[in-house]
Amino acid sequence: MSPSITVQVRAETDPATVDITITGLDGVTIFTVRAQPPGEPPTPVRGAIATTPTSSAMIIPDLAPPLNRPTVYTLAYLTASEPTTPVEISAPAVTVPFTPDGDAHHVITDPYTGLTVVCMLLSDDDERTQSANYSALRPIGSANPVVIFDARQSDTGTLSLYTRTRAETLALVDLLAPGRPIISRHDNDACDVAAIEHLYPGDAVRNRRTRRGDRIWAIDFLAISPPDPQLVTGLVTLYDLSVHVPGTLADIAAAWDTLLHLAQARWGQ
Repeated sequence: MSPSITVQVRAETDPATVDITITGLDGVTIFTVRAQPPGEPPTPVRGAIATTPTSSAMIIPDLAPPLNRPTVYTLAYLTASEPTTPVEISAPAVTVPFTPDGDAHHVITDPYTGLTVVCMLLSDDDERTQSANYSALRPIGSANPVVIFDARQSDTGTLSLYTRTRAETLALVDLLAPGRPIISRHDNDACDVAAIEHLYPGDAVRNRRTRRGDRIWAIDFLAISPPDPQLVTGLVTLYDLSVHVPGTLADIAAAWDTLLHLAQARWGQ
């Protein structure tokens, strides 16, 4: 049985979410699911990024799908017989309905819990910075500097939001409190800002506008790649090494012959 993918909109949530059902995973070694609205690059779905199947059929929720846009979900998978060339199949396009409440067109979602806050984007200036990534050397005697350069860094900027009620304000406070990445979405398909953006929120300043509990927000952000539960970065210090491997650095080198073996050690056990 070949793999197949079907998509169903769960309209009971507000905004709606999507259930992605994948069957026929016997023989599949790894798979990725991507969502692609019209005119935009595909975005990997959290929980389905280079995932190893745990059963022949799996249901993966997309807690933050594009809004009011026909979106195609594509499954790319590898098998034991084809370990390097991915096979891709797509489900028919689905549209997640979203009815803005007045001027509240902006949606902030916690990809870990699905907690969502609908709020108002205060302005459409959306100033962003793509910082250059370079080092300029000015050797003595050289008329011009020598520049070592690399690809520009991700977008940085500030989200200017307005939470209209005390309930919206407290919901956004709770959403930002854990310090995790967030997903920013909007339903304007005419602008150049992507329908889905994964952001890491920095400092979040909120000013009270009235005594009713509404707030004006300025949230610094850094655009990032979609976070995935399987991609966890661990931190090991020299102290950890000294606790787990008594002795000298030579003893540690003797215990692990490569850095890969060192990285794969189960430090929490």
